[in-house]
Amino acid sequence: MSYHEILALAATLSKEEQHQLIPSLSHLGQEETGWLRRRCTALINRQSSCPHCGGKHCLRCGKARGAQRFKYRDCNRTFTEHTGTRLDGIHKKSLAEPHVSLLTGEYSLDKMKE
Repeated sequence: MSYHEILALAATLSKEEQHQLIPSLSHLGQEETGWLRRRCTALINRQSSCPHCGGKHCLRCGKARGAQRFKYRDCNRTFTEHTGTRLDGIHKKSLAEPHVSLLTGEYSLDKMKE
């Protein structure tokens, strides 16, 4: 089903059903970024290890471009919550989120192209 077909079907819904549909659709995008929130929470709670040395002694060390930075005492290196993830090295992370959702889904290249 294409975007335009879904939009046409949504227009046939009553106003009340349309108001119920909007919050349901807004939750769809949050599932893809949930793994990143879980990673940041695990790092803050010191349940994760350093991507460089595997150490467990983590400190919060400010923010870099809106992302939480961490510093490990063992190797004295810093990294962000994005280090070692699919978003590592991408400068405009807000533009990458729709692409990450396509990559995590089981879509063929032809489906991603649409």
